[in-house]
Amino acid sequence: MAEHGISTDDADYESLTEEQKDLEHQFFTEMWNEYFERYPEANEGNNRYNSWTLKGDWKFNVDVEKNTSDTVEKDVNVVDENGDGVLSITKTPFEITMKMQDPETKYVAVMLDANGDIMPYGGVANSNADTYAIQDRDVSTVYIYLCDYYEYMDELKGYYWSDNYEEKAKTKTFKQLLDERAVAGTEVHFDKDK
Repeated sequence: MAEHGISTDDADYESLTEEQKDLEHQFFTEMWNEYFERYPEANEGNNRYNSWTLKGDWKFNVDVEKNTSDTVEKDVNVVDENGDGVLSITKTPFEITMKMQDPETKYVAVMLDANGDIMPYGGVANSNADTYAIQDRDVSTVYIYLCDYYEYMDELKGYYWSDNYEEKAKTKTFKQLLDERAVAGTEVHFDKDK
């Protein structure tokens, strides 16, 4: 590489010409091809080049205790006349889980943070619970709404996710829209230090 005026310092890479970058890439590829030719076992997932294994009759016993001191559970009962909807929420330092009962999938449960923004969906905790990440969010208060599935999918969510939402929000925020159109809703307050 030095013969071709190519520095091996990563900080200098951006100052290389396109021709030098192509040569550097070619040299790098040739080097790795040679390496794998000399040491074919390095291609295997668990090998002496990338894994350190201590073999022996090891037995470990580590006592672990789950810390639930920062976990808060609240019954919210954001439900319809049949009792379908959001039954409760559980907040940990990392996430909020909504326990649902909706056997016919009639509804979409929506959670907004204290600023009225949709909470980032973390996935399905199990068949009757959804999880939301709380990192970098103000969750001193959360707003929970139960919306008709088709109305939410066809109309309501598009309001929030539209390109011009910031302009629309000057007239009506997403929270205000849900206050008007949701089947049920509530606000839940948490201790700031929990």
